[in-house]
Amino acid sequence: MRKMIGQKKSAGWLVLVLLILVTVGCQNGAAAPAVDQSAPTMEPSTNTAEVTAVDLAITPAQAEGPFYPITAPPDRDSDLTTVPGSDQTAAGQILWLNGRVLYQNGAPAAGAVVEIWQTDDQGIYMHPGDAGTANRDPNFQFFGEAVVGADGSYAFKTIVPRLYEPRPRHIHFKVKVGGQTVLTSQFYFAGFDGLSGGEFPEPLVLTAVPGTDEAGQAILTAQKDIVLSG
Repeated sequence: MRKMIGQKKSAGWLVLVLLILVTVGCQNGAAAPAVDQSAPTMEPSTNTAEVTAVDLAITPAQAEGPFYPITAPPDRDSDLTTVPGSDQTAAGQILWLNGRVLYQNGAPAAGAVVEIWQTDDQGIYMHPGDAGTANRDPNFQFFGEAVVGADGSYAFKTIVPRLYEPRPRHIHFKVKVGGQTVLTSQFYFAGFDGLSGGEFPEPLVLTAVPGTDEAGQAILTAQKDIVLSG
């Protein structure tokens, strides 16, 4: 009987010691039981790496200049190298200019209209404010429009404009959305007339490279996206 009582006391002390050890362990920050991390949760993810955002650099605006057409000419398609009633092509180096018109978030500005106007190969505008306009190239269109495609694409067939002092070579452009002008600016040419292109904001610099047209004739090509705010 005494032996049994002794065994019960020993067992009791053992239980008491175990309880004390568990209590001390919890107070000292012992690890909690592992949680199943694969369990579904209704909490939204806060991992910023999962968020994809597009934030394109907006094309800077520049002055319209004095030679924007007073009235839009009847012939204003996107091919400025030919005009109705003439079988001749405009003088100068043919340039294929294309790119996309996008909003800052990367969405295409489908249906927008891009306008360009520029000098001919003599540095003359078709405008009464240009003293040499009477001597302009009769085979050059001077002004054109292109409707932006569903994917944001636009394209023009034109020529590399001639510079006129003190301006470097440039092509004026506007973008209209719903008939309203949302951007007016100018493109410049790197690699012409001793200019590197670093003299102008990068979004406005064209780098013309050799190419061929649909007939296999040598031309220059330049690609530049236009980014609108909003």
